[in-house]
Amino acid sequence: GPERMRDGVLDVHLSSDRALEEIQLVAHETNEMRHALGAIMINAQASVRERERIDTELSLAAHIQANALPADFSVLESSYGVGIRAIMKPARSVGGDFYDVFPLDEHRICALVADVSDKGIPAALFMMRAMTEARELLRSAKTLGEGLSGVSAHLCTNNDAMLFVTMFAIALDTRTGCIEFANA
Repeated sequence: GPERMRDGVLDVHLSSDRALEEIQLVAHETNEMRHALGAIMINAQASVRERERIDTELSLAAHIQANALPADFSVLESSYGVGIRAIMKPARSVGGDFYDVFPLDEHRICALVADVSDKGIPAALFMMRAMTEARELLRSAKTLGEGLSGVSAHLCTNNDAMLFVTMFAIALDTRTGCIEFANA
């Protein structure tokens, strides 16, 4: 028994039958320690599995978030006669930073750069909402300022977490070369 325990085998029960009182106490305490160590090892294994699960989910969330951002601008470039390049590298695997480039109408193209106030999964979820709201409301607004005001109003509803986003929007009129910009 004791030799196997020394070699790392923890499922050995030390018997204290017909032993001196001191030996019975040592055997009892050793058995208790073996049980406690076994429970710690099981909890550690469960923690490792949980961490692996969380890492897998974060990796999937980062992939989903990266795919939500536009990457191929070839249609916009050929339609509007502009060159567009963009890259985003989040501080964590997922977060609230984002950009978007989209048409406002047949002559104007909009670029948006934004940052949600938090980091991690909550910011990533709010980012998706903010990106969708911004695209829709900026397209239907008369000015970028009016559009961003609408985005702000929409994002304040059902926002118990009190997250916010800072945005900078710029619109280029490809006919005149004039730009309009707004931040909020």
